Amino acid sequence: MIATTGKLTTLAHANKYWWKASFNEGQGRIFLDDRGFDSSVKGYVLGVVVPIKVNNEIIGIMKSNVNIMGPLTDIIHNFAQRHSGKIKIVRTGGLIVAERSVAPLSTRVDDALVEILRKKENGSAIIVENNENQLVAYSPVRITMGTEQFAFGGSQESIDHIKGNIGDAWHVVISHSQSEIIEVAHKLTLVITFVGIIFTLLTASVALLLGKWAAKPIVELANAAQLIGKGDLETRVAVHSNDEIGALAKSLNLMAENLQNTMTSRDKLLYEIEQRQKVEEKLRHLSTIDELTDVYNRRAFNEKLYTSIGRAKRHNEPLSILLIDIDHFKVINDSHGHDVGDLVIKDLACVANESIRQEDMLARWGGEEFAILLPQTGKDSALLFAERLRQKISMHDFQQVDQITVSIGLAEFQADDTPDSFVKHADVALYQAKDGGRNIVKS
Repeated sequence: MIATTGKLTTLAHANKYWWKASFNEGQGRIFLDDRGFDSSVKGYVLGVVVPIKVNNEIIGIMKSNVNIMGPLTDIIHNFAQRHSGKIKIVRTGGLIVAERSVAPLSTRVDDALVEILRKKENGSAIIVENNENQLVAYSPVRITMGTEQFAFGGSQESIDHIKGNIGDAWHVVISHSQSEIIEVAHKLTLVITFVGIIFTLLTASVALLLGKWAAKPIVELANAAQLIGKGDLETRVAVHSNDEIGALAKSLNLMAENLQNTMTSRDKLLYEIEQRQKVEEKLRHLSTIDELTDVYNRRAFNEKLYTSIGRAKRHNEPLSILLIDIDHFKVINDSHGHDVGDLVIKDLACVANESIRQEDMLARWGGEEFAILLPQTGKDSALLFAERLRQKISMHDFQQVDQITVSIGLAEFQADDTPDSFVKHADVALYQAKDGGRNIVKS
């Protein structure tokens, strides 16, 4: 992996950006030089610059260039062989460092994702790619964001490299179609962990500083990922640091929590939706339907009356209303009891409901009174209908009382009518039918 050249790191290089970054004004720190394509090794190169100290004083700078495309390509290839999603190593500015079948630094990610990556945070988002929702998980490689011990960056171009990094961090980006994410979620956790392990081990082996403190959290991540993959969604990883391992641990915990919430709340949500629909249907029924007769109540009739009057005015259509009252209903209650009276009211509602058209509306107006709204029906047609209904009721066998009669008041809507005056005309006609001997229709 490490190729040496005849070039020496001497004071002649003290003006180079990587020398200055590692020297760090005499403080010294490891500098990871994202050089892009290096012509001296004909590959994508990560330079590792380490200050050499004696008695806490810098006596020299050691630099080596690492061709990292081999390991990164293996990661991308292995992921593609085992998973349906995609994995990329991306700079903050959007240039893709590594992706399957794509030359390094030749393509960019979508601008919407770039805006998210600029925050340099780990998390997930839904973006549209090729007209399909993609669930994207992303996490910055913490060591590339710079610390007191490590610096990361480079120069865009020099005599032996192009497309170098001028301040961007690296991010691991994994995308899956939304429809597949539940199926592959446990596999993605293993891949994210594996990427973190590979990159951490790579930098540790070159800098000879990362191995000891990285080993334990990596093992914990791997074990947790295996348990989550087997279905133990209550597994969580303790977060001990704020580096890339800590970020991956947080992402793993967040993914496990989201999966657990999704799986445990799905049945509860479906049950709540079903119960809410039942309650809404019951409330709608109670607010518009008469409990005894199961026909519309007065409130629902009034709403229909207002809309029907508006339609009649707009289209210059006829509109009629019938008010129906059971004759001598008090005698029925007094002679047979209120239970029988209720049965008579229910039977009358059934007879009337069977007699109206689909566009007509029957409602219990109150007590033993009913109202029928007849859209697109003039006075003459309404009189014929009312007479047929009166005769049908008078010939019907009602439970325990044999026959009953009804009086009917009829009114046709006039241009200057209001809803109240329209109903009032029918009410006056009903009283005329009562005064005229009952069992008749008046208009």
